Amino acid sequence: MMFLLDKRKREMIMVDPYITDISPDAVMVILPHVGLMDPFVYAKKMGLSLDETLRIFPLQHDLEARMFDMKYFGVSYVMERNRRDRKQEQKGLKL
Repeated sequence: MMFLLDKRKREMIMVDPYITDISPDAVMVILPHVGLMDPFVYAKKMGLSLDETLRIFPLQHDLEARMFDMKYFGVSYVMERNRRDRKQEQKGLKL
């Protein structure tokens, strides 16, 4: 599972597909697979035996979320494209 987080405000950022700007405090947070975080619930939810699930997802210690700078996820490319498209639309409306 992954999501955007504003580190300063400590809240999730909902991403609009037409995004043109994002907080400089935004980071991408990637959580470990749910099977690693809670293999017991995962086994029950997926209808697997606990033994089978633990073979696939052995118990681990020190699991932690990872945070990455937005520059690694192509969001700046999407924002630039959306800005360009918006500018084109505004030019079309002025004609």
